[in-house]
Amino acid sequence: MYSETSGIMKSIVKLFGWSLNDPRVNFLFEQITKTMQATCEECQRDRLRCTFDPMCPDRRWLSILIEGGAPREVWPRFCYQMRGEEIKKFFKKRSIPVPLVDAKYPLLDFVRLFVKKRERETLEKDIHAFLEVFIESIKKLWEKIFTLNLSSEKIALLLGEFEHVVIFDRKKNIVTINAMRTGLNRYEELVEFAEGILKILKINHRIVSPYPGHTYFHITVKDISEKNNLEERFKEIIADDVFVKVINFNKSIHVIFGLYSRASHTLASYSINAVLRFVQLLTELIGERNE
Repeated sequence: MYSETSGIMKSIVKLFGWSLNDPRVNFLFEQITKTMQATCEECQRDRLRCTFDPMCPDRRWLSILIEGGAPREVWPRFCYQMRGEEIKKFFKKRSIPVPLVDAKYPLLDFVRLFVKKRERETLEKDIHAFLEVFIESIKKLWEKIFTLNLSSEKIALLLGEFEHVVIFDRKKNIVTINAMRTGLNRYEELVEFAEGILKILKINHRIVSPYPGHTYFHITVKDISEKNNLEERFKEIIADDVFVKVINFNKSIHVIFGLYSRASHTLASYSINAVLRFVQLLTELIGERNE
């Protein structure tokens, strides 16, 4: 038990960019690890509960263990098995009792979920070849699928009307399914992600970065009458790290979308879901112009 606890602690602390040499950090993470180990044991004893209502939301502890690089032998086995089944159902658009939110899964295991044994040897080594096969297998269920290659060697798979994004991290060999706050670990990745989507949609925009950690996208939608509820529609995505301003001027709508960097430590999270929602609202606005 001690070696398991120690292994988990080291992987999680490394994920956060902290050090166990600090006795405060050591104490806190030892308590967290022991508590979660006991929680996992209790949860997995009741398989019905683990399947439909696990004791940690969204199987979050499993995701932390995977992302932190904890040894497989300390992963909750039944919980991990359920995660694989949930992923398969997610892409088949079937209902799942436990939502996939920022759900982590090893890249190689993800490939094996969807590829026949005879094809694995080739596709396990070539993520681009795998994605071609994978997209072909799900495109009948998902009307629109886009891929976005980021400079950090990550690939974002955008599903539907930008409802979901799946991020393939080729350096860490981890997949983030339905990424909302994690999967893009640097502010520059988030900005590149947002810009990449606007380019996919061929939406003209101007980028202004007055100083580090502040990026603004200026988009003009012409030939549209003033609508008083536009500000309200975009307000839902405003957060500490997201800014939106809508300006009506001369039968044009000027939308200012800002992304801020609030990260002060190694483990950062960003509003990926806000970027997706912004794009959805923007495409609705452009669609209204064309009606």
